[in-house]
Amino acid sequence: MKKTFLPFAYLFFSQFILLSFKTTEIEATSNFIQESGSAVDCYHCELNGNLSPEERRAISHFKIAKKIKIVSFSRKVATSPPIDKNKILSKYLMDEITLTEDQIDKLTQILYNYNFTKEPGPRGITHGSCYEPRHAILFLNSSDKVFGFFEFCFQCQNHQTVPARENIGEFCPGKYDLIQQFFQSVGVTFFKEEAE
Repeated sequence: MKKTFLPFAYLFFSQFILLSFKTTEIEATSNFIQESGSAVDCYHCELNGNLSPEERRAISHFKIAKKIKIVSFSRKVATSPPIDKNKILSKYLMDEITLTEDQIDKLTQILYNYNFTKEPGPRGITHGSCYEPRHAILFLNSSDKVFGFFEFCFQCQNHQTVPARENIGEFCPGKYDLIQQFFQSVGVTFFKEEAE
């Protein structure tokens, strides 16, 4: 009886060690994703924020802007929104749309009330290795001068803010699609270069 028990005990013990190793490996991977911002599309966006339009308009550039524009530009002409001495160079833009109050509310709803799902687990987003922005949200003062912008590369799923580290909300997988759909809804038509 002792001889038959030993193989079962060995099998049980070896499976326990193997499972423990796998769990540690998964936890280590989760920690890497969270710490490095590395790319895993495992959590999607959902509308779970509860900021009112007034609260959203008090965030970042929205609180100072007298005018907000959505622009698109060709990479053949500019690598960032075409601005010179804080003035928009409209002749180099493919689209230039001034947002209404209602459109600003819809945009801030996407930026600040769409977040990661509330499910527990690692949070990450896949970014392409490229960065070729063609779209931006421009913030203008009362003199029609640009004092900041949010720039987007929808192709590579990435963005930048000017100045850096402005609050643009929590970026979860799917938010780039929501922003692109919003841009289309307000009349942006340029999304790809002719050769692409």
